Amino acid sequence: MKSLKTYFLLSMACLLFACACTKEEIENLPPATQTGANTFGCLVNGKAFVSSKETYRSRDIPSSLIYPLTLAERDSEEGVVNNIRIEGRSFGIGYIYIYIYDELSVEEKSYSTDITESFTSVYPNNYNFISVRYLGYNYFSQENSGSITLTRVDYENRIYSGTFSAELKHEDGRTIKITEGRFDINAKELIEQKQQGY
Repeated sequence: MKSLKTYFLLSMACLLFACACTKEEIENLPPATQTGANTFGCLVNGKAFVSSKETYRSRDIPSSLIYPLTLAERDSEEGVVNNIRIEGRSFGIGYIYIYIYDELSVEEKSYSTDITESFTSVYPNNYNFISVRYLGYNYFSQENSGSITLTRVDYENRIYSGTFSAELKHEDGRTIKITEGRFDINAKELIEQKQQGY
């Protein structure tokens, strides 16, 4: 009976410690805004992942700059944005890549992950995925293993905000969990920064 009580108390202590650690890590993330603040962050296995603030000069190509946050849009033949690609980089840790393709147009709604990044030759009409390079390993979302929710889609001002979460898998079977994901991106500002070279 005594050992059962000790086990219970130890379990509760561990749970409280884990909750406190998670809360602290969440506080390290940028807030989930919808103002075009150019922020990107999430928890990877409970640890804060936040896009770097400064650009990185490539050692391989000295004149080449690597940007911590990028967003690409592509228009359909009808002139509406039907796919977006978002990438957040934390230099020294890795990157997270989010892709949404909507045959009609990207909208404020939730998209579930459909396929892995390693595409087959046959594409569905709509597909979405998340891929992660984390501490030297590549992980990919699987079918219905995650979701991406766009909370603001402002074509005129080119602002895209949203949240994301997923369980991703490495080819050897190991997994990682992405939780508390959020991004708030102003594509116009990112383009201006690139044009100015920083």
